[in-house]
Amino acid sequence: MLFQLHSASPGGGVFRLERQTSLSSSQRHRQKNKSLTTFLHPLMGVLMWVLASHGLYGHGDLHEIIGELSSKIEASPMDTGLLLERAEYLRKHGDMPRALQDVALVKKLQPGLTTRHLVLAAILSDQKKWKRAKLELDRFLVVHPDDVTALVLRSRCCGHLDLTELAEEGIRRAIKLQPRAPLSLYSRYVEILLKRNDIDAALKVYAGAEKSLGPLPVLGESKARMLRDRGRPDDAAEVYSILREQNPTLSFGWWMEEAQMWKTRDSVKMNRAMMEAKQAWQHLPARTRALPHMKLKHQELLKKL
Repeated sequence: MLFQLHSASPGGGVFRLERQTSLSSSQRHRQKNKSLTTFLHPLMGVLMWVLASHGLYGHGDLHEIIGELSSKIEASPMDTGLLLERAEYLRKHGDMPRALQDVALVKKLQPGLTTRHLVLAAILSDQKKWKRAKLELDRFLVVHPDDVTALVLRSRCCGHLDLTELAEEGIRRAIKLQPRAPLSLYSRYVEILLKRNDIDAALKVYAGAEKSLGPLPVLGESKARMLRDRGRPDDAAEVYSILREQNPTLSFGWWMEEAQMWKTRDSVKMNRAMMEAKQAWQHLPARTRALPHMKLKHQELLKKL
């Protein structure tokens, strides 16, 4: 997930990750994402980084980053910001015992530092201890009620605890707090609404996402599939039609999806969609037709025809 946060630190200031003129490979890797971590309080910089960069680091990178932080902590053992940062990278690395030790040490050194609640909540969430994680997030949000990362994480916990209304409230607030919320938050919001089969509310969320982010193909595709899977094929076909009009070069795949949708519903519409897919295939560039996954789709079409 990618969140643009500007959270105040507990001390009233803001936090900037340290940058050095001589950068190691891991530091250069982190420097590429400077915009994600500038002007954030100690936890926000790290936690948001990990959430935004899921899968970014290999274990070698993490080892190096943790080693760098450990060296800094040896020089400044009372620095709670460094301890929280290391705790978050340890969490990412899967070393929960050491991460918890760092958080416990922060509690001992600076009991009133509320950011430790968010770090601890992330660790507990990874351990699927949803109730305890939510409790830590509740404590953090008392002080930082507009923190997007915390709201999203608590929404996730509430979802696992079947607290649907709270889950929905959190994700809705997280979207409102951002001038341009990421697509992942809208997707999460739709997922929550569909748990109670509220299709109309989900469509309103899609409309809000389209207004904010524009007519992204992935957004329209998600909307069409939602309608298809919820028994509204005519509405889904309308969305597929709009997608093809807006993105003609992608028409082949959407005609194939529509053909599959009509397979058990309407043989006439299925056959029409397959013939349209055949036409769309012929208009694709040769390099696109040569892609392995496109060849498979074409073979599937030929079998059906």
